Amino acid sequence: MALGFYFSPTSFTAADYDQLLGELEAAGAGTPAVRLYHVALETDGTALGADPGQPSVSKVHNIIQG
Repeated sequence: MALGFYFSPTSFTAADYDQLLGELEAAGAGTPAVRLYHVALETDGTALGADPGQPSVSKVHNIIQG
């Protein structure tokens, strides 16, 4: 069963996100074997290290590719 996790951080910019992905790649942790998909939505934010808050977790009902 696939699960979807949606975090809504209070302050985390697109530039912060890109920096974080680069750091994960450099550390060898950019592509976890168990991850099927990763989607990032742009929202307002200002500081790296933002509290992501509690995630909303749901069962994935359907995925359509292409």
